[in-house]
Amino acid sequence: MLETRAIVVEQSGGRTFVRASHTGGCSRCQGGECGSAKLSRLFCSKPRQFEVTNAIDARPGEEVLVSIADGALLRSIALVYLLPLGVIIAGALIGSAIWGEAGAILGALIGLVAGFLLARRMAAGSVSRLPSISCRWLPE
Repeated sequence: MLETRAIVVEQSGGRTFVRASHTGGCSRCQGGECGSAKLSRLFCSKPRQFEVTNAIDARPGEEVLVSIADGALLRSIALVYLLPLGVIIAGALIGSAIWGEAGAILGALIGLVAGFLLARRMAAGSVSRLPSISCRWLPE
């Protein structure tokens, strides 16, 4: 199970949002010495908020421990990246077989849209895949 500390920033309409208080990585990343930390600052300048399930009724401002089930991250990556990519390739191959190069381009574009719509539909309503607040963070 993957876990990280976070701060509850918003709670409205039965939805809870947290902001990670720890960026992860090694101790060098925390000091900003490595290339990954520099790239992260370049492309991720704003703090990001994430929706989580809140079974312990944590309130805004509380520091909590957020957990992600084993395999959930890999399944999400496959759903968001690999499924649309596979549908794009299939669309391009089918289009190419029917109408040549123009068909490949059109098939790939149709596959792109269809892949993202399919991924969105498969991900809709899957609250069980959301990270969850497992407990309040108590400093040692």
